[in-house]
Amino acid sequence: MQCNKLFIALSLLTSFLFFNQVYANVCDITAGFTYAKTTCGKDVAFTDQSVTITGTIIKREWNFGDNSPLSTTKNPAHTYAAPGDFTVTLTVTNDVGCTASKSQTIHINAPPFASFAISAPDCTNRDITFDPTNSLPGDGTFATFRWDFGDGITQTKTNNQPFTHQYSNGGNHTITLTITSTTGCVSNMATKTVTVYPTPMVEIIPIYTICEGAQPVQFSVDKHGFTGTGTFSGTGISSDGIFNPAAAGPGKFDITYTFTSAAGCPYSATTVIEVDPNPRVTGTDVQVLEGGRTKINIPAPTGIEPLKYKWTLANGDPATGLDRDNILSPTVTATNNTSYMLTVTSGEGCSASAIVNVNILKKLVVPNTFTPNGDGINDYWVIHFLDTYAGCSVTIFNRYGFKIYQSTGYSKPWDGRGSNGEPVEVGTYYYIIDPRNGDKVISGNLTVLR
Repeated sequence: MQCNKLFIALSLLTSFLFFNQVYANVCDITAGFTYAKTTCGKDVAFTDQSVTITGTIIKREWNFGDNSPLSTTKNPAHTYAAPGDFTVTLTVTNDVGCTASKSQTIHINAPPFASFAISAPDCTNRDITFDPTNSLPGDGTFATFRWDFGDGITQTKTNNQPFTHQYSNGGNHTITLTITSTTGCVSNMATKTVTVYPTPMVEIIPIYTICEGAQPVQFSVDKHGFTGTGTFSGTGISSDGIFNPAAAGPGKFDITYTFTSAAGCPYSATTVIEVDPNPRVTGTDVQVLEGGRTKINIPAPTGIEPLKYKWTLANGDPATGLDRDNILSPTVTATNNTSYMLTVTSGEGCSASAIVNVNILKKLVVPNTFTPNGDGINDYWVIHFLDTYAGCSVTIFNRYGFKIYQSTGYSKPWDGRGSNGEPVEVGTYYYIIDPRNGDKVISGNLTVLR
């Protein structure tokens, strides 16, 4: 009896061991995989390395750990929508119903975050500041910043410091920034649009030369269609562009127009104006004896050679009484007092004028008698035309040679009184008249009656 029980126990043990050995041989399957992580979770490539000793693997289930649908592809590629740590599990099944699983934790790097600010809209050819300091590096550090300024120019930088860029063309420009980190991750594409206003073009209509004595002139500008405000500056010019050559004086002067367009863009233009000096001419009065002729001699004018001369009457009519009207010192023959105008023109075309008065000295009419008796008739020795001889002198002597009267100029004719203020005696006296104008001295006898 005891032997039977022992036999039965041994038989059961042998059967159990045999069954376990057979089952172990049938389910000899191992799950395994590798992966190649590409740029920041995009298209992570998984490679199945599972093996089975018995049978054939007929089913695979990939769980990527991000709540995405399971994949049954042997070697799938999966993209992760977000960075972080994910547990990936591969479960394989063979054709005899055996299964195995393998799990690995993978890390998906966070990509950089691109962001930038732009300074206020500005004008062409002026600095606009780009500031990417609010960008984030993600996992790792910044590697490159690739800028596209929307004007055909791209630039790659290696830091997030502010910098400037200038646009040569106005308009709207779209700027993009893409950042790459040291982990190889590429950021979002940050995009902004900047408005660039065209720099105005303003041209001063030049006035190359002007004479010192010319009237003030107005400068004008060509704004080429731009609207805005501007002001002039420089020697001799007002803010609204009136240039006064007399105030500036001779020389070359820079005239600047500073303009600001309606969009706030500045521009300045400069031109040069040259002020040529006027000739310097001074008129001198001339005296001519009636019926005589004399040369008009005035101080030599100064100015830029060659100088040209033109004589006219003072009112601008053609000159009469001159032998020539285009030389500095013509000869005058005049019968009446006449005012002439000499205009001198320099080699630069600048003119100046002076008035020359020609005074005719009439021939003196000297009476040889007068009656200073107070009856109101012929009481004074009136010498006709002597008042036109400036600086003349009149001297009268008695018959003994004593001087009884003397005058310089003859504004008041002699009334027959001596140097003591008493009336002279009736008789004959001797006179000398000196015109002092180049004419000869006149002398003769004068009879005083009562």
